[in-house]
Amino acid sequence: MRKLINIILLILAVLLFAVGFRFAAENADPLSISWLGWSSPEGPTFLWLVASMVFGITLGYLGFLGKNLSLRLKLRQSQAELKRRTVSQNRIVTAPEAAAEKE
Repeated sequence: MRKLINIILLILAVLLFAVGFRFAAENADPLSISWLGWSSPEGPTFLWLVASMVFGITLGYLGFLGKNLSLRLKLRQSQAELKRRTVSQNRIVTAPEAAAEKE
């Protein structure tokens, strides 16, 4: 079963590469981007599209990473608080029992 999944993934990767290559071949016209008085050097259209996609994915990942780190910190703090309360409660429960055994 694992071999079949690997073969399917390989076929999908080859197809994705072929589609990307075809896209690049059809969008090789030079393009210059202008924004707020700044102009980029001319480059193939597909290069600008891929660069903007990579930039967007990177920004999205960094946003996700920031949220993920804050949630991990909150989880660790909650686990430490739970452990502290559990230890404290165990002391309360075991203290009367220990006193009863001494008598």
